[in-house]
Amino acid sequence: MTEGRSSDDEGTVLQVGSAPEDGSHGDRPPADSMPGMVFDAAPPSSTGRPATSAPIVPALLATAAVTAAAAATAAFAWRLEHAGQPMQWVSFGGLYAVFLVMTVVYLAKTSRLDALKPRGGDLSFGALVAVGTYLVAVVLRTTVLDGAPGLSWLIRTYAQLGELREIYVGPSVLLVAAATEIVWRGGIQTALVDALGPTRGWQVATVAFAAAQAPSLWLLSAVGTGPNPLLVALALGGGGVWGLIALKTQRLGISVAAHALFVWAVTQYPVTLIG
Repeated sequence: MTEGRSSDDEGTVLQVGSAPEDGSHGDRPPADSMPGMVFDAAPPSSTGRPATSAPIVPALLATAAVTAAAAATAAFAWRLEHAGQPMQWVSFGGLYAVFLVMTVVYLAKTSRLDALKPRGGDLSFGALVAVGTYLVAVVLRTTVLDGAPGLSWLIRTYAQLGELREIYVGPSVLLVAAATEIVWRGGIQTALVDALGPTRGWQVATVAFAAAQAPSLWLLSAVGTGPNPLLVALALGGGGVWGLIALKTQRLGISVAAHALFVWAVTQYPVTLIG
């Protein structure tokens, strides 16, 4: 995750004094020698701070590192011997607890901690988005996934998760999903938006989020049905929606609520029971 730095040649937001008629800068010192003055007109980032010219390579390296670590954790958690075991939630929870601390430090260093502060209506709007995405999942279950191989993929995925009514599952899902959202949208997407711009940053972050679930293609495959694309597709679609919300609202409250409540809903009210 990288810190943004301002660029003197992108546009002037604040002009100090008046320039001589000949167009020269007169006695005004260079922009980089005037602390506290902003000479950058770049668009805002996904967390509401001005998106400045940030190094591209560090942002891409941070994205690759988080993606690889998340994929390695998924490869461990989705092993058949871990089906229905708390180890699945412990492994994801441990990974994102570490990344959460790193993300908060990054946001503090770049003066973006305000993006984490909840506001009135965040939970309500997030719940509405979660309901909408859950309804989309229900429609897909009764259409695209109605029959082989889709239904086999769903059954295999829920079998891996195990008994979802265990008392620890609901709270674990909410906490892990909330931490995941803060890391990916608050940390990774913000760094990429600063480095690549809003559209490309959002796109790269969404694809990386989906790529982190790549091990599920094989580990959650059902016999005779080939790779299971459900979690990758869910991460791509859901990550795109949650990332766009963070990008447009320029804070994280709504996307965190939407992500956490949706994952909670699909685990506590499995779509395999519908149809």
